[in-house]
Amino acid sequence: MKEWDPGEMGHCSYVRIGSASLFYTRDWYDPDIAALFTDDGVFGPAEQRCQGKTQIETFYRARLANPRRTTRHVWSNVQTRAVGENEVIITALLTNYAFEPDVSETDLQMRVGDVTCRCVRDKNGHWLFTDQLYAALKLIDRGVLSPGTRGSMHGEIGQTQFMPKNILAYGTGNLDVAANALNSTANFLRAHGWRAGAGYQPGEANFAAIQAWNAAGVYQKAIALMGRQIDGGSAAAE
Repeated sequence: MKEWDPGEMGHCSYVRIGSASLFYTRDWYDPDIAALFTDDGVFGPAEQRCQGKTQIETFYRARLANPRRTTRHVWSNVQTRAVGENEVIITALLTNYAFEPDVSETDLQMRVGDVTCRCVRDKNGHWLFTDQLYAALKLIDRGVLSPGTRGSMHGEIGQTQFMPKNILAYGTGNLDVAANALNSTANFLRAHGWRAGAGYQPGEANFAAIQAWNAAGVYQKAIALMGRQIDGGSAAAE
């Protein structure tokens, strides 16, 4: 099979993707997703309009407040259109099935609507998830990912939540299998300077490998804290 070359899309101004589905067992709203928005970014329909990272983070934290809330999303007719060197518009039809206890304890709610996303380059001139898209397309081409693959709403796959780029570089086998997930995670940590026996708390030698895993500081500290608890250390947060 011909190796897929990301450069082949370098001059495309319009790409149409037939459909995409995101299925997960729980509605997972991570407040750190606010970091993906620009300082003046706008999120949500008119009646729930949030502008700026603070408001967007508050919105997601409110969604986390009720652990019983569950949704399923189906995206179809996903289209992207470049409108310049630094901006891309993504449109899609979103069907959302939700169980919202605040609305009804017995009925499932369904919503259908048009979604429009405006994407811009970051302050360094990069498209934040372009490399992840290219990696995902390669994995599809190789048969690693398929319509039956299950992942999170942010694109992570397997027991240790690998993004597509990391699957390409460090993945070994089906990441839903514990042994493969642990082996792949060890590959990642070793490649990012992990030293056996060294500490992994903030300020210690191996913490840099955890930082490479996820850019969110609160996520990095959570991993270090959970690791310390597993190792039998104090559970007190620093």
